[in-house]
Amino acid sequence: MLYAARRLLYDIFVYLNVQLALAVFFVSFAVYAASAGMSNPLFAQMVGTSIHRNVGTFYGTYSMVGSVAGVLASLILTRCLASLAFPVSFRTVFLLGLISSLIATAVVSIGVREVTDDRVVEHIRLRDIFPISIQILRENRPFRHYALIKVLVGAAEFAIPYYIIAASGMKGRPAGFVGLMTTVYLVSKVLSSLVLGRIADRFGAILVLRCSCICGGAAALMVILVRDWRLALVMYALLAVAVNGVMMSNNIACVSYSGNVHTPIYAATTGLLCAPLYVVSSFAGAAIVGRFSYTAVFLIAMAVYAVCVLLTFTLKDVKAGGRQSGRP
Repeated sequence: MLYAARRLLYDIFVYLNVQLALAVFFVSFAVYAASAGMSNPLFAQMVGTSIHRNVGTFYGTYSMVGSVAGVLASLILTRCLASLAFPVSFRTVFLLGLISSLIATAVVSIGVREVTDDRVVEHIRLRDIFPISIQILRENRPFRHYALIKVLVGAAEFAIPYYIIAASGMKGRPAGFVGLMTTVYLVSKVLSSLVLGRIADRFGAILVLRCSCICGGAAALMVILVRDWRLALVMYALLAVAVNGVMMSNNIACVSYSGNVHTPIYAATTGLLCAPLYVVSSFAGAAIVGRFSYTAVFLIAMAVYAVCVLLTFTLKDVKAGGRQSGRP
């Protein structure tokens, strides 16, 4: 009787501990996503104000430097996953991420000084953002069409978490395979960042988006057909180019199409348009996997990428270093 009571208390403790861990994780992830969402429009404003040519190259260099740092971090992640047992390995990884974030915050707070100029700043209240976004979408037709494609791309990106799950189930994978995949992902971002940036400067953000969707479709096709974990690395490299290119294309397009007028609201508009679809598609993806299989998710992603590629041919491109005349 005593043993049964102790066992029951232990099971309750484990259950509550797991539920608390999940709650803390999702709350933390939501805070992280919210902070990233708030910083993107401000960063777009800084780029639009400070960088007057070769915007694509700037974003490419910025992404490349971040990816190089990520490669070093992923090597540490691989070592942690391979040498430490779960859950200590994941706790160590998150702790190292926290320390890095605190160091970065201290550098920005202490070492960066904001430089102001003599231009008159338009004061926009929070309640003005939505009406201005509506005006932008109504009057800036090229950006409206770009935003539509960006929203559709979100319906393909809901499959991103399932790529590594599918690859992790392949036979013969080495220890620390998740860390190895992360390294490949980040190295691919390093190699693609400057190339995509130069493409944006020469041809515009739309071609970057088109190339990214082609890579995304190829990655979705590979994950369906591939059974060797080595080829899965190629698949994940293509996915990295796709994700990196879509992000860079969005950042560059917001600067180019805005003509340095309401640039943060351009960035916020694409985020506001994409957010509901990301939420809906995430739940839809889980339902599809539960009812059918991972293959169904990847087939949908491949079809959406293909549609987005075709839609990019309907848009006139705007070079990253140029200025879009059609703005409110």
